[in-house]
Amino acid sequence: MWLKPDTTLLLTACLLIGLRTSISITRIWQKDLLKSQQLVQKQLDSELSFLKAQIHPHFFFNTLNIAKYSFHGDPTDLYGYPHARLQ
Repeated sequence: MWLKPDTTLLLTACLLIGLRTSISITRIWQKDLLKSQQLVQKQLDSELSFLKAQIHPHFFFNTLNIAKYSFHGDPTDLYGYPHARLQ
């Protein structure tokens, strides 16, 4: 049982349209997936930068406190200690 030429042409057209639609949808899906992964990476980078920004002042002030409390000598002779200029 053979199909009429009009039916074969119609089925071929539907198959090609369906194939083209599938390819387009797959490409859009891949672009969205890549964009989503890039956003996740940007978010992780931002969180890491934020955490690093919180850590640096902590170490800075600890260093100042160590320098302040490690000085054993004449309190008027603070030459060379960076915290003396801050007070």
